[in-house]
Amino acid sequence: AQRLARALLDHQCLLELNLACANIGDAGCAFIAGALQRNSSLQSVNLRNNHIGEEGVESITEGLALSWKETGAGIQLKELNLGHNLFGDAGLHAISKVVALGFLQLLDLSNLKMVTSDGWQTFCSTLVGCRLTTLNLRQNDQLPEAAALALALALKTDVGALQELDLSLCSVSAKAAPQLLQLPLRQLQLLGSEQMDVQELGSALAGSTLEMLDLCNCQLGPAAAATLADVLLPAAAGPRNPLTMLHLDRNLLGFDGAVALSRGLRGWPAPGCRLQVLTLRENRLGDGGVGAIAEALEDNVALKELDLSSNEVGDLGGQSMGLLLQKDPRLASLSLKSNHISDAGAEALAQGLEKNSWLEELDLSENHIKMAGVGKLCAALEHNGTLETLVLEGNEVKSDILDSVEQLATDVMVRRERLERQPPKIAVTIEEPESPVASDSEVESSRGSSASEEAREEEPPVVDRVNHDTMTLVDNFVQRFLSPNPGEAALPGGDQRATPQPVEGQRTRPSSASARPPRPLESKVLPRSASEVKSQQK
Repeated sequence: AQRLARALLDHQCLLELNLACANIGDAGCAFIAGALQRNSSLQSVNLRNNHIGEEGVESITEGLALSWKETGAGIQLKELNLGHNLFGDAGLHAISKVVALGFLQLLDLSNLKMVTSDGWQTFCSTLVGCRLTTLNLRQNDQLPEAAALALALALKTDVGALQELDLSLCSVSAKAAPQLLQLPLRQLQLLGSEQMDVQELGSALAGSTLEMLDLCNCQLGPAAAATLADVLLPAAAGPRNPLTMLHLDRNLLGFDGAVALSRGLRGWPAPGCRLQVLTLRENRLGDGGVGAIAEALEDNVALKELDLSSNEVGDLGGQSMGLLLQKDPRLASLSLKSNHISDAGAEALAQGLEKNSWLEELDLSENHIKMAGVGKLCAALEHNGTLETLVLEGNEVKSDILDSVEQLATDVMVRRERLERQPPKIAVTIEEPESPVASDSEVESSRGSSASEEAREEEPPVVDRVNHDTMTLVDNFVQRFLSPNPGEAALPGGDQRATPQPVEGQRTRPSSASARPPRPLESKVLPRSASEVKSQQK
C-alpha cells in the first residue's frame, strides 16, 4: 500500500483504481488516503472487501474532505466502493459527511455486517437532497424497517439527483416497500423483500417513474401478476407506464399467474405494452403458462428479451414458442434453459427459426435434446439470417458436437455478413475503333476478353452466393460431426444409411467434391425404414 501510494503521487493520469480483495486493512488506508488527497485524476476507487475498520474509513474520508477543500469543484472522484468491510456506525457517519459534500455520484455500501439498526437509520435520514445518482445498499439484511422508512421519507422530501437504488437482499418490509416504489427513481431493486399487499403494490406503481424494477423472490403469487398486468397495459385513456425492464424470478406465479400477466403483454390497444426485458425464471409456468405468454406476444413489438428458464416447459411449450417465432416478433433474445424440451420441441423451434428475422440469441441448454433435434436446428441455420448465438450445452449429445454446433451458428452469421458486405462488381466496356486487319495476337486477346465478359454475366448474385455458401457450410458440418463415419449420415432414430460396397472387378468412378453441389441437410437426416436398410445390405 505504501509503494502504491507513492506511485499515485507520481501518476496523475490514472482514472480508475481497483483494489478489491487486496487485504489493505486500516494501516494501508492511511497511505491510500494521503495519495487520494493529492491525486487530481482519479474518478473511481474500489476498496471492496479489504478488512477496513473504523480507523481506515476515517482516514479515507478525511483525505477526501481535505482534497475537496483544496480543489473545491475541481475534485474528479465520482465513484467510491467501500462494501464488504468491517467498519460500523462511526465509519458510516464519516461517509455521510463526505456524501454531504456533493462530489460523489456512485456509492457502494453493500454487506456491512457491523453497522447497527441505529446507524442505518441515522445514515438514511441524512440523504435528503443528496447529489448521489446511484446508491447500493445491497445485502444489508440488518437494515430495519425504521431505516427503510427513514430512507423513503428523506428521498420523498427531496430525492436530489438519485436515480438508482439497490436494496436487494435487505429484507425490506411489506410496509416500507410500497413507500419506496413511489419514489421518483429510474431503477429500483427490491430482490428478496417481504410479500406486499396486492392493492398497495398496484397503487404504488400506478404513477411510478420507474424504468427498471426488480421484484425477484418477493413471494408475489398469481394475484400480484394480475395487478402488474393492469400496470403494464392500462386503459387506453390512462397514462402510459414508463417501465421497460421487469424481473419477476422465483415468485411462484404458476399457470394462473402466467395467464394473468399475459394480459399486460399484448400489443393492443396501441401503443401496447412497453416492456423490453422480462425475466420469469423459476415460476412453474409449465406448458400452459408459456403458451399463454406466447399467444400474448404475437402482436407485441416492444419486447426484446424474454427469459423462461427453469419453468418445467416441455415440448408443448417449445411448440408454442416455435409458433411465436414463426410470427416474427421483435424478440432478440430467448432463453428456455433448464427445461424439459426434447427433439419434438426443438424441431418446432427450428421451424420458427426458419421464418424468423429478429432473434439473435437462443439458449436451449440443459434440456433433453438429442441428435435429431440438433440436426433440425442446424438445418434452420440455412434459412435464418439473424441468429448469432445458439447455446445447447447440457443436452443429450456429446459435448464436442454441441460446441461445434454453437460455433457453426457463429460461422454462418460471419459468413453471411462478409458476403453481404461485398460490393457488386461493375463491368466497364470501352469501345475501340475497328482496325482493318487484325493480327493473331489481337484475335486471341479478343477471345479472352469475351470469355471474361461471359463469366461476369454468368456470376450469381450476392444473395444466391450467400445461400449457397451457407448450405455448403452446414452440409460440411453435417458430414463431419453428425455422421458416424465418412460417407454415412446419422439418422434421428439412431439408424445409419448403409454405404453400398463396390463389387469385385467392377470399375468405380472417383468422387469429386466439385463435381456437383452438396445436397441439402434434409436429404442427410431423413429416417429410413429397417426393411430398406436390410434390402440394401443384401
